[in-house]
Amino acid sequence: MSINEAKWLMYATIARKKATELAHALHADLEAQGFHSLTDFRHVRFEPIDRVALAAVLEWETHRFEWENAQLSKKKNPKAFDLALWFSDHLCGLCFAEPNGSKTLVKIMLLEGNPNPLHPLKGAVATLIIIAINQYAKLCHSKAIEVVEPLPEVVPHYEALGFQFENGKLVLPVDWA
Repeated sequence: MSINEAKWLMYATIARKKATELAHALHADLEAQGFHSLTDFRHVRFEPIDRVALAAVLEWETHRFEWENAQLSKKKNPKAFDLALWFSDHLCGLCFAEPNGSKTLVKIMLLEGNPNPLHPLKGAVATLIIIAINQYAKLCHSKAIEVVEPLPEVVPHYEALGFQFENGKLVLPVDWA
């Protein structure tokens, strides 16, 4: 592994770890505000897309994307950020993103939530994944996150998360806080 590949692997690892910490802190913040019966975000973790995640996605009733190809793309592009969102032992979502050539944008190439309407993070998958991508974008010194070719039915959800169309692209500025 080259020094450059190791750097990008370290960025991905740090981003996943920081996102996991933020999810756990979110739970503590909600409890401090008196919300005790909500989802226990202490069970959230962000991992790379590995064999376990690929096996779990095959157990989903349906899935839109060929996640095995994302794993191959990761090998070709060490800057790519692969993400499996887990709640305990339930795979709730997957994402594949990569910085553009100038690293000013991190592009979400694929993002998919578990189609089971009863999975424990239903309705929170995109929000949690955006938290992780934002952490990665900060490490890359990117200015924004872009959703590449979003499905029309999910555009309103991205807009509710703060994404806006700029020059025909769905973009969210990186939150540096």
